[in-house]
Amino acid sequence: SLANTLSTVGVLYVKCGEYRNAEKFFKEALNARRDMRGNARPSAEAARDLENIGDVTRLGGDRPRAERYYALAVSCYRGVDRMSYEQEVSSILCKLGVLAGERGENKLAEVYLEGALRSKRAVHGPDAANEDLAGTLSKLGYA
Repeated sequence: SLANTLSTVGVLYVKCGEYRNAEKFFKEALNARRDMRGNARPSAEAARDLENIGDVTRLGGDRPRAERYYALAVSCYRGVDRMSYEQEVSSILCKLGVLAGERGENKLAEVYLEGALRSKRAVHGPDAANEDLAGTLSKLGYA
């Protein structure tokens, strides 16, 4: 689809370190998805575009704006079968936790990171031991 192509071009710009161009293409992809689906229906694809926009704005140094995009991305997953996207949700919650910790909001960071940990355990199982869980536990230790 047009939206997927636009998003792919955005990823290529990220790999080249051209974050403003990447953001432009991710926003175009998001708008194309909204045009196809309508504004009222959140989707996992829109969540990925929003997360990508959050990533490039964070890489560009605008952490508050990145945080807003991440929060919007998480809200999109509330409108779909979240269990199918638990790994994606946990990734965004980790990013939100790290940003909160960077601002010194350790309690908020803890809330986000504990949510990420719950999501990861839902994916990997309560007794799992892997790098994904270890990374989240390590971030939680800094909160």
